[in-house]
Amino acid sequence: GLLGPLMVSLVSTVHFGLTPLFFLEPSLYLTPFGRRSFDDALTVRIVNASLRSGVRVGPFLLSLGPGYLVQWMKGPGWTVVLNNWTSSKEFALPGRSLLARALFLDLAAGGVFGPMRLDVSAWILAPFAIRREVTLALHLGYGFL
Repeated sequence: GLLGPLMVSLVSTVHFGLTPLFFLEPSLYLTPFGRRSFDDALTVRIVNASLRSGVRVGPFLLSLGPGYLVQWMKGPGWTVVLNNWTSSKEFALPGRSLLARALFLDLAAGGVFGPMRLDVSAWILAPFAIRREVTLALHLGYGFL
């Protein structure tokens, strides 16, 4: 994709309206098909859970909260050489399944239009570290209840 690898996710979110203005939303994300790395050397699947709280102004929602991410990676067990702008470095790929876990900050903005909902989320891993990772997600949903 333009900003990085694209993934298909299954998302389950429950919206609890605490007041007409404030809400609480626990969410669970799963990438059942995973994604391949740019060189097809690794398969990565992600499961994460978050608990956002936020405000609703008309049809628009703004929220943030903590989350927990688990990445499952599986590779062929060889090494790959990656370019680092001015040089290159060799990295080992796992020959078995590995789990990586991390806490993240989940920021989201979106809107509810009838039964449809559109959200843009930013998952910020290690938000207070010097080196952090940001994952952007676009969600289109349909409310069943």
